[in-house]
Amino acid sequence: MKKVKQIILLMLLITSIYSCNNDDKESTYESTAIIRDFNSLQYPCHGFYIEIEGEETSKEVLILPNGVFEKLSKFPLPICVNINWHETTCDNNSQNLIAIDSLEILNSTIETTSLEAENNCINTLYQSDIDLSENYTIIRSQSAYDNLVTGSCQPQIDFSQYDLVIGKKGLPNGIISVDYQLFENCENQDLELQVQFNLNLTTVAPNVTYHRLIPKLGVEQNLIVEITMNQNQI
Repeated sequence: MKKVKQIILLMLLITSIYSCNNDDKESTYESTAIIRDFNSLQYPCHGFYIEIEGEETSKEVLILPNGVFEKLSKFPLPICVNINWHETTCDNNSQNLIAIDSLEILNSTIETTSLEAENNCINTLYQSDIDLSENYTIIRSQSAYDNLVTGSCQPQIDFSQYDLVIGKKGLPNGIISVDYQLFENCENQDLELQVQFNLNLTTVAPNVTYHRLIPKLGVEQNLIVEITMNQNQI
């Protein structure tokens, strides 16, 4: 019985070492690179251009692992990545064409919050207002908030921790929900806040006030807001 236990322990140890080695292989990449656009995908035998550190010229990516392009398309450009890759051909053309074997996205997404979550405000899409039209601003102090924002909720915001991105948007239909994602540019640490309005088919055309509390911006850190609308069939 003692010998059997020793054999089992040995097998577990070997399995653990093998698993650790595999994890190391999966997390090891030979190159760091930057993707700046996907424009060339419309042409036969052309992929999107990628700048690989240490390579004199840009490469064209023809082959990606399954599901990777869908993941990449969720991030704003530029996209920084770690990759394993090899050269490939298409119709006897091999000039700067590559296939990517594995890829890790390095761009960061940043957590945000809201006046509803932090200050118990209610329905700020309709209950808050600011003198803007199809635009946004960044509020960095309580005095600026008190002067610019009106409505039923007048919270005391922790501006030592947050800045407030707030804007107005006229919509063509009624609204179901709003999705927010904050991305950090992997080259200069500037931010992009993506705001997606999920709409229904009602003929109501509201003018809403959207907002997000974001981590305090750096002195020279910039932020842009990109708005999209998703038309649902509800």
